[in-house]
Amino acid sequence: MASICKRYKKDGTTRYVVRFNDPFGNRTEKVAGSTKKAAELLKTRIERELAEGTYRATVIEDYKFSEFCERFLKAKKGRVKDLTLTFYKMTINNYLKPYLGDMRLSEITPSKVNSLIEYLSDNGKSITTQGKAMRTLRVILRWAVTLELIPRDPTAAIRVPKTRRKELTIITPEQYKKLLSACAEDLYDLVAIAGLAGLRQGEIVALRWKDIDFEYGVIRVMRNYFPGHGFSDLKTASSRRAVPIVATLDEILRLRYQEQKKLPPDALVFPNSKGKPLDRARFFPRFKEALKKAELPDMSFHDLRHFYASLGIASGMDPKALQVAMGHSSIQVTMDVYGHLFPGSYDKALAKMEEIMSVGEKLKYLQSKGKA
Repeated sequence: MASICKRYKKDGTTRYVVRFNDPFGNRTEKVAGSTKKAAELLKTRIERELAEGTYRATVIEDYKFSEFCERFLKAKKGRVKDLTLTFYKMTINNYLKPYLGDMRLSEITPSKVNSLIEYLSDNGKSITTQGKAMRTLRVILRWAVTLELIPRDPTAAIRVPKTRRKELTIITPEQYKKLLSACAEDLYDLVAIAGLAGLRQGEIVALRWKDIDFEYGVIRVMRNYFPGHGFSDLKTASSRRAVPIVATLDEILRLRYQEQKKLPPDALVFPNSKGKPLDRARFFPRFKEALKKAELPDMSFHDLRHFYASLGIASGMDPKALQVAMGHSSIQVTMDVYGHLFPGSYDKALAKMEEIMSVGEKLKYLQSKGKA
């Protein structure tokens, strides 16, 4: 049987170790960490592995958080998108390591997680940044739980205050037409596909001619592009989608295809002068100039995606169809963002309520009030 011993270090801190006889009869010690709970977890694991004959001399110990993060990033490489991996690295280095880096995994308690949020807030980090840091920490620590390094996820009960949802900037069809009129050359086509197909910026840049099916009248959205990381396939089924092409956009794309002299299927729809992916930073200033020329309020290029959603709703598109066209992960996401734009929901409900009420019941009510 294994046993737990408490050791005192010169700096006044304590460490727990687990003592046991290995399969060869040698007396062995393994450092568990600074808490008895971590020692009990390690003791249980060692005893189980000894009983099952699966004990390894390198039983996993209590890593420092910074050390475990390196292991986490190494394990995630190739399993997540490069952009996601870069986001993890940035969040770990900028927001997590400065506060948690020297702590052992067993020392990261719910109280410490809450202190991390306070630390970020005190250092001027926004609620949005705090949320990103928490989500990354949760992914890391849940992986530690999976590896049985810690008994439970200390972030589970901690919540970051939610930010108020930013009010959407949605232009009218008349304003959209004015914007198109203020655009020239490539910018016209970019604004057209963003506003009439609702594609994200990276999806537009990554679009190839073989992704546009003129025969069936759809744009097959299959991949994304992000500067510095290149192209990546859309991995979720909801992101990969076929967006119907309206007649106006069909004409624009066909004309563009003819002007580009019918390039190979793998050719980009919106390349730069060298046939490479379009640099979004170059057309953003032109987009802002077009907004001023059209005398429209300042907005982002992404807001054209909101225009597409509002246009679809006004045209009678139901929530499920809109979810598919937008590439949202669930209909809940669609309704959270655009639910208030769907007209007539109260009118229909009230009409149904009126229909359900019997004539007799209404008459009795009116008689009781002396109105019948």
